[in-house]
Amino acid sequence: MTQPLIPVILAGGKGERFWPLSRKNRPKQFLCLDGSGRSLLQSTADRLLHTAQGWENLWVVTASHLADGVREQLPDLPSENLLVEPEGRDTAPAVAWSTLEIAKRHGESAVAGFFPADTGSTTQKFFKQP
Repeated sequence: MTQPLIPVILAGGKGERFWPLSRKNRPKQFLCLDGSGRSLLQSTADRLLHTAQGWENLWVVTASHLADGVREQLPDLPSENLLVEPEGRDTAPAVAWSTLEIAKRHGESAVAGFFPADTGSTTQKFFKQP
């Protein structure tokens, strides 16, 4: 059986780009910008679930001050698949840490892909929903 791609959603952010709508504790990935009723984070997870073959293979990396918001918006995400940084340190450390954790759980041959939580429909170009 072929191992699925392990998508990792990078869900950090400072809440500065869409001010005044976004704030430190509510960065743009928690916002719905297209009228769908789904936040950018939820829409990204929705698009990646088929590729991940379910919630058990979908991961999210976030900072501690955003973890409760991620849990609220993605209640089906297994708690062990949410990596919470004590303090956001940008993309490279988040990618390095999640790569190490995925290798521990899925083996060193696991293939991971990294997707920003706040890109809206960008991931639609690469992954079609079933």
